[in-house]
Amino acid sequence: MIWVGSFKSLQSVLDKPRFTGAVLEVRTWVPSEIGQISPLVDWLMHLIAASRCVRGEEELVELALREALSNAILHGNRLDARKLVHVRCRCEGRNGVFIVVRDQGHGFDPNQVPDPLAFENLHAEHGRGMH
Repeated sequence: MIWVGSFKSLQSVLDKPRFTGAVLEVRTWVPSEIGQISPLVDWLMHLIAASRCVRGEEELVELALREALSNAILHGNRLDARKLVHVRCRCEGRNGVFIVVRDQGHGFDPNQVPDPLAFENLHAEHGRGMH
């Protein structure tokens, strides 16, 4: 089962999904607005939990998804609501989940990211995800 569309359009279509053990794949997008993060994460996590592809690991998947979306919106697209964040999620039975979050930003050089283990960065609120 493959679903493709904006988050707003898919949200109403996939309100109460029924899974038959088939592969679930969702390809969606949202504008770069902070207020889009929680509704998208809650909705996608409902689908992931219902598919039973990560039994017992849902909280870890949710944390990673929330962080990836936040980074894409804040750092990648710099809160430019004209830019989109694309999300692809694929669940295959009990084989786990595959999630890709892409923004329309210019990217960055990972070698220029400050070392999160350096003394002056140990209590930094940003940049920990790269570690």
